[in-house]
Amino acid sequence: MQVASTVAKVLALIVIIIAGMVKLCQGYTTNFENSFEDSNLNAGDVALALYSALYSYSGWDTLNFVTEELKNPERNLPLSIAISIPLVTVIYVLTNVAYYTVLDLNTVLDSEAVAVVVFCRLSRGASSYCLVYDTCEHMHTYPSSHF
Repeated sequence: MQVASTVAKVLALIVIIIAGMVKLCQGYTTNFENSFEDSNLNAGDVALALYSALYSYSGWDTLNFVTEELKNPERNLPLSIAISIPLVTVIYVLTNVAYYTVLDLNTVLDSEAVAVVVFCRLSRGASSYCLVYDTCEHMHTYPSSHF
């Protein structure tokens, strides 16, 4: 079940990445203009960003605990690290590029479910899930308007 769940998550991310890359190739680059304007290069903020990114790649640190379970750990442990870290990094970076191709910074920061918002924008609301999400988002944003 864990393998099926992982495959489903990676396939969903690949769909988002491909859709975002299509939009990027169509010229949707306005969200990348002045991307680093007003950036803070304070050492503490950079360290916080690095630690936050490190936690997003969770799992690399627990790999050492499963060496007892591995067959031929001398070969398979370095191999799994060499494959998984670059793969997760590429998927993570490309997913964020796809997010920022479709959404501006404020929308990403304000959204509770960025992937859903990206999917809805890419599908232009064709999905019934997007209609439900849009309704809930509208009620959350304008609570008095649904009465």
